[in-house]
Amino acid sequence: MVKLDVNAKKAILKYRADGWTLKDIALQLRDDFELFVSPQAVHSWLKVFAKTNSLVRRPGSQRPSKITPSVLRLVEAKMQCDDTTAVQLHELLLRSGIFISLSTVNRSRRMLGWTFHGTRYCQMIRLPNKTKRLDFAKKCLEECDDFNNVIWSDETSVQLECHKRFCFRKKNAKPRYKPKAKHPIKVHVWAAISRQGATQVTIFEGWMLHSTFKSVKNILSPLGFIPHSLEHTNSCRITIQNIPQE
Repeated sequence: MVKLDVNAKKAILKYRADGWTLKDIALQLRDDFELFVSPQAVHSWLKVFAKTNSLVRRPGSQRPSKITPSVLRLVEAKMQCDDTTAVQLHELLLRSGIFISLSTVNRSRRMLGWTFHGTRYCQMIRLPNKTKRLDFAKKCLEECDDFNNVIWSDETSVQLECHKRFCFRKKNAKPRYKPKAKHPIKVHVWAAISRQGATQVTIFEGWMLHSTFKSVKNILSPLGFIPHSLEHTNSCRITIQNIPQE
């Protein structure tokens, strides 16, 4: 609801005294004050002015807010499950005896600072692997490992010919079809880093089988994976996230 300032209220009284209609007053307020109010809103304020004879709002004349501190505390507690939707939150509040609208639920979440964003990807770690990772970290701290001779490698796959799944179209227009390849082109990108610097980026197709990966150093060295300073020391440690299978 648009709030009328004192100048707009004075203009309403002037126009009404001159015999203007409610519709003409509402249109003139748009031109003079850029206030988009309806004729009904103008009529409602004139009724309030007839009772109070005042251009300012009386203290405490507004309705009490339904978003009380207890409601905010309950919403904050329910939102600890961060994938709770507004509809689910509304149902939880109704079960708790708090009868507020869905829009009020959304407003209370915004007041608490909750905003909606997409999630980010992270890998799940099983409990036994968590223990192993902790033991590995403790061992590195005890041995004061500086990782000077470690090459950290990783790979990713890039799939081509993937079109957008969303697009704009006019109302009542036919859906737009996007082509989709049955066997899209897919390439694999493989690279590594170390304290000596980054390696070259290797792009290949197909599978990296175990038979092709038996001699790691012979494969990686020609591709530039092993830095020149570590190539002849025989003390290079290569860390690979995904080991090829047979």
